[in-house]
Amino acid sequence: MKRMILLISLATFVISEKQDLIQYGEKCAEELGLGPSDLSEFKEKILSRAEMNHNSKCMARCTAEKAGLIVDGVLNEAAVSKCLPDGVDLEKCKALTGDDDCDKFYKIFRCLDKEKLEKSTM
Repeated sequence: MKRMILLISLATFVISEKQDLIQYGEKCAEELGLGPSDLSEFKEKILSRAEMNHNSKCMARCTAEKAGLIVDGVLNEAAVSKCLPDGVDLEKCKALTGDDDCDKFYKIFRCLDKEKLEKSTM
């Protein structure tokens, strides 16, 4: 079966079935009151690792919740750790804060993505 890497907040993390990711994205867009253009922009930002606008950050947070990486507004360290190579500093990244939960988790996952990339190039 085809697998796809969902790189939350800049394309990193959850290995999941492609169909699940599409459904998560569609559900999140609906829950957040976002349209098809917002969903398309979110996908583009994920693939390009580009800076996200607030709507895309909230899509990333929502998708991470549906994937089980965030539970009850808290980072699910056990689930996140399974997606990371050895040596990634989860403690450093999880301490980050933001203007709201969308921004906070965007910063956390962006930090983890950076850490993950650095470890994979060593």
